[in-house]
Amino acid sequence: MDMTDTQASEYFPHNKVDVIPQADGGLILRSPVPLRAFDTAVCDRLWRWSTDRPDTAFLAERGTDGAWQKVTYAQAADQVRGFAAGFMALGLGQDVPFLTLCANSTAHALLGFGAMAIGAPYVPVTPAYAQSAQGVEKLRGIFAQIRPGLIVLDAWAPAAAEALAASGARIMVLSGDAPEGTLRLDDLTAPITPELEARIAAVRPEDVAKIMMTSGSTGTPKGVIHTHGLITSNWEMVIQMWPFMDTDPMVMVDWLPWSHCFGANTNMGTTYHLGGTFHIDKGRPLPGELETTIRNLTEVSPTVYLGVPSALTALAAAMETDTALSDSFFRRLNAIFFAGAGMPTETFDRIAALGREATGRDIPILSGWGATETGPNTTLVTRHLGAPGNIGIPAPGVEVKLTPSGDKMEMRVRSPSLTPGYWREPELTAASFDEDGFYMSGDAGRLENPDRPEDGLLFDGRLSEDFKLDTGSWVSVGPLRNQLLTAAPEIDDLVICEPNRSYLGLLIWAAPDIDRAALSAAIEGHNAANPGRSSAIRRVLIETAPPDPDAGEINAKGTINQRRVMQLRADRLKRLFAETPDSEVLLFPRGAK
Repeated sequence: MDMTDTQASEYFPHNKVDVIPQADGGLILRSPVPLRAFDTAVCDRLWRWSTDRPDTAFLAERGTDGAWQKVTYAQAADQVRGFAAGFMALGLGQDVPFLTLCANSTAHALLGFGAMAIGAPYVPVTPAYAQSAQGVEKLRGIFAQIRPGLIVLDAWAPAAAEALAASGARIMVLSGDAPEGTLRLDDLTAPITPELEARIAAVRPEDVAKIMMTSGSTGTPKGVIHTHGLITSNWEMVIQMWPFMDTDPMVMVDWLPWSHCFGANTNMGTTYHLGGTFHIDKGRPLPGELETTIRNLTEVSPTVYLGVPSALTALAAAMETDTALSDSFFRRLNAIFFAGAGMPTETFDRIAALGREATGRDIPILSGWGATETGPNTTLVTRHLGAPGNIGIPAPGVEVKLTPSGDKMEMRVRSPSLTPGYWREPELTAASFDEDGFYMSGDAGRLENPDRPEDGLLFDGRLSEDFKLDTGSWVSVGPLRNQLLTAAPEIDDLVICEPNRSYLGLLIWAAPDIDRAALSAAIEGHNAANPGRSSAIRRVLIETAPPDPDAGEINAKGTINQRRVMQLRADRLKRLFAETPDSEVLLFPRGAK
């Protein structure tokens, strides 16, 4: 579904792209619109809003009584200055970062701003790492790489005690019992002095604001440097491409973790940048936690909703039977944005239908593409209403180079919101950029319509996820995954298995009462339309244990980590590809061996 020309011009004033052919057969795509001026430092907007809209709520979080507890911009600015003074007294600065192992919370947010206010890098790390042996091993590597001066946890983590002690950092917990000598939030006090104000004023765009850790599914996470200018320019790109975001009031309800830059820089960050109100959602699209999100969205109507396909799939199912939720969700919604994975066509159609039923109009359903290294936003959809796989066009200031890589085109990026590299890893940094300074993303893309580049790019899979069958044929995992989710709406999620086989199998997740006949018919329909070995599915095994986020089977964005699932479920793969499969393995064509 496409927008009309009138709708497109109202929502998207910048929907053009320049195309520059390259000698190697590739292309450079860039916006003809210059990027507007952006803030010098992340905290500049906080000082501005504390004066211009002091009584507007910045953060809202449910208290122990279930009521929303709100912090205004004026209150936030005062608390951030206090935390900044405390951090300065502890010796934090550009070479001495602040690391948090906290869930999203008001305290977490204000501590992060306090560190960035004085130029101390803020390092948000998923708290799940402190709860398991495997996670603690990753923490050891992170601590050795980052060398933080202060580590803050929501509560003491006995599993991580040895790693915390060996880090050399001061340790703080926000609640509960902890060993003697552990700091508390009340200890983070120091006077507001002229030296503090000078330190705040001295922060420059090229100074490190954050270090964002990658998922580390194949080893120790990497520390991606985010400068102040990277973050503030990325905010400006989004608002310039999508001016409908700038509503008064802007309201967001969101659960995505701040240890990932989608949740932090885009969702919480753009809300803050526009002086809006950010409601911290303690739910997730998982059994037993979705109810919290439903309650929050029934009480608070967002002006935009930015999430991942799994969350939207769960919300669509809930809204189809909960009119109050649907009415609240769409009441003042300007647009829906999804990223992190392709959205199944069925989910898209269900969300679109619910929006029309609730509002009488089409709600734009948008997507985009980026990476932790790009801040994250790089390309954003302008004309398509979330056509599956379309990731839009480059934002102002961004150049995307399509470079031939086998039979695909790797997307490479040069941008004001591009990382300067990895924290204390010069060799990795040098290896991640090409000779022209473009970041080599490892993601593939292609123009949907080469004659109309403004129609945008199609995501063409991650080069490192693609694998070969024993015939030498490549399996393009990303596009195939989207095809299967579209063809078989009975599937909630899936992993395509596995390298060096003579045929493809699937591990899938679905509802316990799945209609197996309908599933089989859908797979057969897909196979009829895609008969080649690198796309047809020969075996399917339905998983009974949900993917485990703490084990790394789900990443911080809520999407499946294909490689990790195959590592941890080797026994299931043996069943899937057994010479004589058991009765639980679905075979295609039916009755095949």
